[in-house]
Amino acid sequence: MVATSYFFYSLKTMNLLVVSEDMSCAFMLKKRLGAQNFLVDVAKNGLEVLKKIMLKPYHAIVSGIKIPDLDGVELCSILRKKFYFLPFLFVTRIGDEETKFRAFEAGADDYLVHPFHSHDLAKRIASLIHKKSLENTQKLSIQNITLNFSSREVFRDSQKIPLQKREYQILEFLMRHQNTVFTRAALLECVCGEQAHLMTLNTIDVHVLRLRRKLQHPGQSFIRTLHGVGYKVGDFQKMSN
Repeated sequence: MVATSYFFYSLKTMNLLVVSEDMSCAFMLKKRLGAQNFLVDVAKNGLEVLKKIMLKPYHAIVSGIKIPDLDGVELCSILRKKFYFLPFLFVTRIGDEETKFRAFEAGADDYLVHPFHSHDLAKRIASLIHKKSLENTQKLSIQNITLNFSSREVFRDSQKIPLQKREYQILEFLMRHQNTVFTRAALLECVCGEQAHLMTLNTIDVHVLRLRRKLQHPGQSFIRTLHGVGYKVGDFQKMSN
């Protein structure tokens, strides 16, 4: 019991956001999770969640299914696309398999059905935060593009994007050096190493063109060209007509 209390004491700076169709339930969760040393805010609907999350960093979202304005599953799907690593846990009285399936398809990390003990909920949240924290050290996200270093996989939102070896190497290099411009010659040297002399500068142009097609976001460009200089990855910029 002592070890459990100490473990949650170490999470006293963890911010949670609770949203529920039942505000009395939401404030009950706030009280019980607060007793476990979490810092808890409450949102009355899905739209308020979207506003709050832009103003304050949260370590996890705890949500019901039938929340006002936005269905909980729809909210989960939206947040998973914009905040890839944010743990999302459903707490609800709805326990049918179809709803659970929809929740996990939308990107939920866990699904807990009433009744349950507040200690069990706190442990699950702490475990999710810890797991996501470990994953975050193995991944890099810029806007809606996520690169997994350990598996060498690339995702646009939640969709896996297949890349060739050189395409992945160029993308990883540019993402690791966000907002830094590299000439084609520099990219060739840094990415291809000892094999650089076997290739031409046009090789970089071809791979970047293929990357753009695969990572394309409507009306926006992820890999930017600075004409006469080189390429860089940074914040999305609107494409000119």
